[in-house]
Amino acid sequence: MDYNTERPKLILPEYGRNIHQMVSYLKTIEDRVERNEQASVVIRVMSSLSPQIKNREEMAQRLWTQLLIMAEFDLDVDVPVEIPPQNEIFDKPEPVPYPKTIIKTKHYGHNIDLLIEQVDNYEGDELYQYVEQILNQMKKLYMNWNKDLVADDIIKREFVRLSGKNFDFIDNIELAEVKIPKFNNNYKKKKQQKRR
Repeated sequence: MDYNTERPKLILPEYGRNIHQMVSYLKTIEDRVERNEQASVVIRVMSSLSPQIKNREEMAQRLWTQLLIMAEFDLDVDVPVEIPPQNEIFDKPEPVPYPKTIIKTKHYGHNIDLLIEQVDNYEGDELYQYVEQILNQMKKLYMNWNKDLVADDIIKREFVRLSGKNFDFIDNIELAEVKIPKFNNNYKKKKQQKRR
């Protein structure tokens, strides 16, 4: 009996053993014209296995690159697209640095800190509207985090604490009412009733 554990390891397992065998067969074809034709057939089969790629040029480049990877770059065919050099294909990307910004209050997030820093850029009526928008956003974020009702005075005090500025008009701002949607448990009950 022939077990997969005794067979050679697949280079790109997502294509399966049959595609790998086709690629191995391509290496044995001596006539270059026939080898190119058969390579195009293998590419068409590979494309049918990954229909999610919409861009034709990107798809062709990816499939031809994968064909050469499965052939261990030991396949003499006319590749119709530009293939990146072998060393670039296997290079690992640089790690993305983790952001080191300090968020003053996690439930408001870093964007609220950025918005509060811009308060000094506004004056008069624009400042009033800007602060009102920030306060309303802070209330929404607080409600998402806590799910309990929150007094507007708490949000206003948090704004003063975070910004370090106490504007005269803050007490006059009326914050919008935030409604957190409640999920209905009737769906499960109805589903159970249908089963009966």
